[in-house]
Amino acid sequence: MDFQESKTKEALFSTLSDIAVTAIYWNYCAEQAKKEGYPQIAAIFETSASHQLAHAERIFSFLGKVSSTKENLCHAAAQCQEKWAQAYPSLAETAREEGFLGIAAFYRRMTDVKLAQENLFRTMAARIEGRTLYKDQTDTIWNCLRCGHVHHGAEPPLVCPLCHYERGYFIRQ
Repeated sequence: MDFQESKTKEALFSTLSDIAVTAIYWNYCAEQAKKEGYPQIAAIFETSASHQLAHAERIFSFLGKVSSTKENLCHAAAQCQEKWAQAYPSLAETAREEGFLGIAAFYRRMTDVKLAQENLFRTMAARIEGRTLYKDQTDTIWNCLRCGHVHHGAEPPLVCPLCHYERGYFIRQ
């Protein structure tokens, strides 16, 4: 049977959706447990949520959705564009028409976030394409995502002088 037309493929997408919602919810439950003073229960929720993400990773491999970082950035940008250009404005309008003004405002603000995310994803993809992810024309501030070290220069160091993590952990400000 052709996988693209199979019920198995549909089931994988359905399972993926369930896994994503569950992982998000369990992370939310972990935050609530922390607020209530139950760090051990929070750890159980967080660990279980990370298990869900491992399951999702396997499903993505079955679906052939594992691509290069540049391709993933382009795909993410397209998803964001669809949300800010079509989905969220429509959802905001529906909420407004039904009298849920707070929810309508939420979707309008989410539109701005998705536009910014699209721009960021496209910028990162262009930097990978142009081999400028770790190069700038001017003196730039680079921060190590691991330890917070601040470096000034056109490029980040090959290795962080503070935590010794590789250049890939530096992000330009």
